[in-house]
Amino acid sequence: MRRHVTTEFEEKFNIGRDLYLAGNWNKAVKALQEANEQMAQDAINYNNLEDDFDMSGIESNLATNNTNIIRRLLNVYGDGPSKCLINYMTELSCVAPATFKNEGCRALTSK
Repeated sequence: MRRHVTTEFEEKFNIGRDLYLAGNWNKAVKALQEANEQMAQDAINYNNLEDDFDMSGIESNLATNNTNIIRRLLNVYGDGPSKCLINYMTELSCVAPATFKNEGCRALTSK
C-alpha cells in the first residue's frame, strides 16, 4: 500500500508538517503543496498512468495552464493528510490562531 510513497515525498511532507507545527503556515502550505504534487506524480508513475496524461511532470502542466487536469490529478492521486492541512490553514488565511501557537495543536471537528 505504501510502495508509491517515496523518500522525496516523505522529506517534503516532513518539512511541511514541521512548519505547520511551528506555526509558520505560509511556508507550510507551500511545502505541503509540493508534497501533494510529489505524491500525485509518484502515484501516477507507480501505477503507470503516464500514458493517460501528458505527464512530462506536473510542473510542465502547470506551466501550460492545464489547471483542470492538474486539479483532477491532485484530487485523485494527491496526499490526503497534506490536502487536509492545506485546507485547514488556508481557511484561516495561513495565520495560526493564538490557541494553536500556545498549545501546538487544534481540536478536530470532523473525520
